Amino acid sequence: MDTNDTIQRYIDAGIAFTNMTRKKAEELVAELVKSGDLQRGDAKDRVEELLERSRQGTEVIVFHILDPYEIDFPFKGTVKFVGLEGGPKLTAVPASIRKSYLQAFGDFCKRMRALCDRCSCHYVLCNTGVPLHETLSEYLAFRRNHLSR
Repeated sequence: MDTNDTIQRYIDAGIAFTNMTRKKAEELVAELVKSGDLQRGDAKDRVEELLERSRQGTEVIVFHILDPYEIDFPFKGTVKFVGLEGGPKLTAVPASIRKSYLQAFGDFCKRMRALCDRCSCHYVLCNTGVPLHETLSEYLAFRRNHLSR
């Protein structure tokens, strides 16, 4: 998947930003660069785009789209992993790396959620194994309760 498509997923999935400061925009983009979801060369343009959306009085929702295999890592036997973004191929016995993968994956999701919180964004983990209407219904219920406070 093209890196620009990945970052566009984060940007376009949201409704928009409120009161985004340059520092918050830079933090969000720096985390995306660190995670590999954004090329360093695109970072400046993305910061400016986030700030422009903020000036428009919009709000952002980050829909983190994940396959169930990314979430649960249920692989068995010996598996050859091929990176979709052109990374190196890795042959491994999943049972030997499952615990560390799940820990790293969980830490990444926590960092993304915390970053979204700091930037006044909503973070929604979307498991593609769950029907979309269920995920959206849960988010809309959260939103209704969150806004009524």
